[in-house]
Amino acid sequence: MANTTITQANFDSAYYFEISTDKIGVSETVKYYMDNSCGLYESFRLLFASRLGGWEAYTFNLLSRQTTSTESVQFNKAFGKWENNDFVYNKEDGRLLDYQTMSIDNLLINSDWIKEGVQNWLVENLYESPVVYLQSGTDFIRVNVTNKGGTEKKRVNDMLFNEVIQLEYSNSRKSFLG
Repeated sequence: MANTTITQANFDSAYYFEISTDKIGVSETVKYYMDNSCGLYESFRLLFASRLGGWEAYTFNLLSRQTTSTESVQFNKAFGKWENNDFVYNKEDGRLLDYQTMSIDNLLINSDWIKEGVQNWLVENLYESPVVYLQSGTDFIRVNVTNKGGTEKKRVNDMLFNEVIQLEYSNSRKSFLG
């Protein structure tokens, strides 16, 4: 008799698996190839200081959205100018001008479906963390969690758990009219 004990560890380290049947002279073997590398979405890994002072990490691997918010500082310019003894109005000379623009990048990330304990741990530690980094390869980028309030979910009320985190990059970009 063949070994029929299958565990999760068998699948975690497997490239493929085969299922064979043999019944009264008829046999068939089917080979299934496993592709664990394909993911629909880009993963984002956060590192943050926990309530106990240690460093914690968690990877968010569902849908994410990158946005940019822009603010401008403006001034009113006198419409028109003197040329010799005439005051000339030009349409290309706008009256309201931006002289400084500041852009801040934002990122909305979603966790995978997680257990109640993991969701509660994220709410207790990530939202209250004074220091949060977004890992990008070997670089760590300082970010701020902008949705500072989290709700600890309970299995009695919620059957599925996932956490949506809103981040703001700590560094902004400025451009000046020169």
